[in-house]
Amino acid sequence: MDEPIDINNPNDYAKIDELTAQGLLDRDAVLYKLTRRICKFGVIKSESELPHLRRTFDSLAVQENGTKTLTQTGFLSFLESTGFLPPSMRDTGALVYRSLLYLSQYPFHQPIPDSLTYMGLIRALAWTMAWRTRPIHEACRWSRTRSPADSRRQLFQSFATGRDGKSVPFDAEYAKAQAQRRAFDFACASHDSITCIFPKTNYDDHGDEMFHDILDVLFSIQPQIIWLAPPPRDCFRATARKLAGDERLPDLSIPQDQFRAIVKLLVMASIRGPTVPVEELIDLDHVVDCMVNRAIQRPDIGITWDMYDQAARNGMPMLMDCLTCLLTPLYKDPEDKDYALNNPRPGKVATLPIFAQMGSLGIFGLSRDLQEYKYYDLRTTSVTASTIADDLDAFPKAQLILLLSGKDLQTGKKTLFGYYVPLLEIRHAPFLFQLSDTSDSFRGNGPRPGHELDGGELIIGQRGNGAALMLRQDAKRAIVSHNVSDQFEPMYAANAWRGDCQIKFDVDEIELWMLPEDEEENEEGDGGEDGETDKEENGEKDEEEDES
Repeated sequence: MDEPIDINNPNDYAKIDELTAQGLLDRDAVLYKLTRRICKFGVIKSESELPHLRRTFDSLAVQENGTKTLTQTGFLSFLESTGFLPPSMRDTGALVYRSLLYLSQYPFHQPIPDSLTYMGLIRALAWTMAWRTRPIHEACRWSRTRSPADSRRQLFQSFATGRDGKSVPFDAEYAKAQAQRRAFDFACASHDSITCIFPKTNYDDHGDEMFHDILDVLFSIQPQIIWLAPPPRDCFRATARKLAGDERLPDLSIPQDQFRAIVKLLVMASIRGPTVPVEELIDLDHVVDCMVNRAIQRPDIGITWDMYDQAARNGMPMLMDCLTCLLTPLYKDPEDKDYALNNPRPGKVATLPIFAQMGSLGIFGLSRDLQEYKYYDLRTTSVTASTIADDLDAFPKAQLILLLSGKDLQTGKKTLFGYYVPLLEIRHAPFLFQLSDTSDSFRGNGPRPGHELDGGELIIGQRGNGAALMLRQDAKRAIVSHNVSDQFEPMYAANAWRGDCQIKFDVDEIELWMLPEDEEENEEGDGGEDGETDKEENGEKDEEEDES
């Protein structure tokens, strides 16, 4: 067992005092060191992406007080020229620009700059690449491992222009408990078992998660000597208090109309909506409604962090990836093989907006190589659950997506559930998900196949334990059971916010999609949340650019 961390060693505080005296823990010095770490670890690739970013910046920047900056006008004009920003959504593009301004000075919160310098743009873009920025924060016994909730919160904070949280009754003990739960929660879409070694809470009597962000960064940017233990993260608390502003996470909110507009733009960006025929976007607004409705819990106020995270943890955990798609033209050359957005050919159930929604759930391989494997219209065709089970089992190594579309028996609303079976080779668990009339997922805890045929019914999950979908013998009715109170190591975990419930719906259409094994291997190699190819070995090579 590791010895407890000593936070009372006077030598550690002497080192911190020395760094402070040298100005190395000032705000600007911290941001400069963060930029160097971003370049050192190849968050933005030094051989291909950084040069392209530099050229893009230089072509768009204007001189302000002797410093080149990218203004909002230049940013919006550029995105319009690339086809990622519809002219009708220019106001929403301005919200994205404001998000980048915030991220450019993260972990600090105020003051937000008026425009983006080159180094500020590097930092802002880097924080939108959650899967690449993991090395930026040192994860060790003297610090902590940042959880997927930290990336979700970064995105929330960057779009939080309101302060409606001040009108919500605040319970400090509840907030601390929720922060601790999130700090130890690695069982969601962006889970990476390699990194969850040193989880620790990031809310205590000294400050909330925003305060602890500064602690994380101060520990990570300090000069370190290999053979000497560094001053622990907790020793930087006094310094962090001086750098932290008076913002509190529970106060922040995203106005409802802004949030809906942002999600719509990000969905369109992930399928390059402005270049897609209008008829292929016919259900765009419905998809956006399904994604945002869960986050809107009170009609009179904006979306607070708690509201956002309840919706985002399982309902759109990879929304940051959609933002990455929007910003890709800034740093990728159009000739780059990774630049092109190769949308699948839309099906009858899986439209392009539906594919974007599935991508926000963490379903990978949504490219032109994805093939519509089977389609059944149960309004005109008879099919059995046994046939669907055979379809799922026919390709034991391929990636499969099963979609069941119909109407809720109680409400009459459109209902769409799905089942994702990843490529066998990548060893990820299958999971259940819902796309309408809300966006949600029920994460898997076991290997393939994750389903069985029982008495002629297709059972995805375990009856009465967690979340499970049962397709009747004639495949015309499905029942989704959601049991939170009695679940124990379920195959598919039920989500606490939904409680115990059951959804029955008549099935009108069944659609299956497949990505063969060899093509999926290539997709996984391109990167993404669990990809490995983006981890460049750049050694000590730093970007020695100045603010101009």
